[in-house]
Amino acid sequence: MADFRKLVYAVASVGLFAGLSVSANAQGLFCDSLTAAPQIVRAEGYTELVGDITLRCRATVEGVTTPAGVAVKQANVHVAILGTTVTGRTVASGFNEALLMIDEPGTITNQVQLLCGSSTTDAPDNGPSGAGVCAITSTGIPSQTYDGTVGSSSYGTGRPNIYQGRPDGPNGVVFPFVPFDPPGSNTVRTIRITNIRIDATRFDPASFPQITAVVTVEGPASVTLQFNNTVVATVLKGMGATSVTADKGFLQCISEPGGHEQVESISIVEGFRSAWKAKNVVQYVENYNGFNDLSSWLASTEQYRWDGGTYYGAGDLNQNIPDYRYFSESGFMNPGYSTRHGQNKAGVADYGTRISFAISAPPSGTSLSIPTTAYLSNGAGNTGVAKLTNYTSGTTGLGAYSPVSGSRFTIPAGGATVVYEVLFSDPGSIETLFIDGLLSYSAPTTDAAVGVTTTVGTATFAPYYTSVGSDSNGIPRFKQTTGPAQDFVAIGKCSCSLLFPWVVSDSNYVTGFAVSNTSMDPTNASSLNVPGYSANQQSGTVTVYYFGRTGSNPVSSGTAAQSASSPSANVAAGSFATFLAPSGFAGYAIANSQFQYCHGVAFLFSTNGSVPPMSYLGLVMDGVVGSKSYRGYDAQSANVGWWGSGDAQQLQRTIQVFKDSLGQ
Repeated sequence: MADFRKLVYAVASVGLFAGLSVSANAQGLFCDSLTAAPQIVRAEGYTELVGDITLRCRATVEGVTTPAGVAVKQANVHVAILGTTVTGRTVASGFNEALLMIDEPGTITNQVQLLCGSSTTDAPDNGPSGAGVCAITSTGIPSQTYDGTVGSSSYGTGRPNIYQGRPDGPNGVVFPFVPFDPPGSNTVRTIRITNIRIDATRFDPASFPQITAVVTVEGPASVTLQFNNTVVATVLKGMGATSVTADKGFLQCISEPGGHEQVESISIVEGFRSAWKAKNVVQYVENYNGFNDLSSWLASTEQYRWDGGTYYGAGDLNQNIPDYRYFSESGFMNPGYSTRHGQNKAGVADYGTRISFAISAPPSGTSLSIPTTAYLSNGAGNTGVAKLTNYTSGTTGLGAYSPVSGSRFTIPAGGATVVYEVLFSDPGSIETLFIDGLLSYSAPTTDAAVGVTTTVGTATFAPYYTSVGSDSNGIPRFKQTTGPAQDFVAIGKCSCSLLFPWVVSDSNYVTGFAVSNTSMDPTNASSLNVPGYSANQQSGTVTVYYFGRTGSNPVSSGTAAQSASSPSANVAAGSFATFLAPSGFAGYAIANSQFQYCHGVAFLFSTNGSVPPMSYLGLVMDGVVGSKSYRGYDAQSANVGWWGSGDAQQLQRTIQVFKDSLGQ
């Protein structure tokens, strides 16, 4: 009999617990779907927006909801990001910019958005944990629980549908005491978490890492998750290669008039589609075919075409449609939200994507400039635009957007770090930012300009820092991309070298040289005016360098020798200089002229006429310099030939001129 009674009590206990279980589940939710819309984030970014996390939940018991006049039970929602830290903006004391939304407020089926704590009357902070916690009194109709009705309703409290997050350790966000009302029969409650920014620099993009979020919910409301983790982002490099088409072909003696000579280009490639973004959707809307309202833009089939319109309008547009990708640096935001608890700051970026690089000092006496407006191209045409912006002194690109005036920016004498802000881009294409340089100066430049190479550093996102920093460092902010500087422009000395491959002064022959400055031509000569020539008059000295042997019989014996003649007097355009090889020398000679157009002839002759004279043209060693070809009216041809004894009349005149110059 005793055993039977125990059994009865046991059965009764099971029934009691079963009843309690049903009662607990009566106001509970079972979330059988935990998903995200994973985004590609930049490996260089400290404040990268990950994809929205979405839970789809049903009532644990169909048809059971919170009775009218009863407070909806609440629960804490925690989100942890594995392997890194959460870096979202702190919008007010104790609050960050992460938001939790219920039932997709701002869409056709739930049009009104009401933030918890937005005012003391509409959505009062009346929960047990103070500011940012709101109690909801049920109307008994589940579809009304999160409809955005303000606190003046007959049930007293408002019915907010958006809740602010708070920091929850270095890698987490918590939404405390969120009311969870079962949705009723045959309906689904959608919970969306957005505006979570993370430090992506902790991941190596070479391995295509994925970032995972873990979601947990703790009562008193009963919310059961079938799955508790989901991938919210993949990490890739956002900045591609920096390429510079250098130009070292400028010459000291050739003027480059400002605005006429495109010298080279800087090309910066996007790391992946959508790595470069405008600050806010307003920049897309205002620059697409004159559209000025979001609905037209969303309905358009050509959303990303730059038409040269305004850069920043009267203010940012709302980006507050749930589950919509705006391809901007800002997240889910509305500048019209309440300033209470900093709700109007949630999701707002400080600027669009910024691209920075350093340009070293240009050659002295020159003017080097870059455009203030540079275009992005996907290879088929211009798809975006970036503007050169001023930034806060002493920083690496931080500061409000402030476009540099004028069409071109002149690089200062000491060099500069420049910052371009992307105002419009095509998130469907990998784009390249093209920047052309202009170098101008009046010839001749100073010797200090010769041999100085201006370089361009590797492009990086800006502003950049060595650590994750804080809100004062701006959003977005980045780790610097480093790499070797590349040559940009350089100025070469105006000179010309002639090779005389056989020079001898022994018992049979004496070698002399005549080097002419041929930079005077029929166009620039004062008494002539014949079209078709292009030389600029120049002047300078000539020095001859000897390489070979010296001694009493240098051809068959002798010791190695290297020597140089003293520079000649200044050789004016249209004039020449003459030299004699040193006695007892055999080898070759190089005549270097400090002017651009030189030609010369070598004479091998006997002073007593015992052997026939010979002569040949010096080989012009110069020609194309860098990517430019600076040539005179004679095209600096390197025609080479021997003058034999059959050319006696012409050769004799040449030799006599040379002898006369030597006083013989």
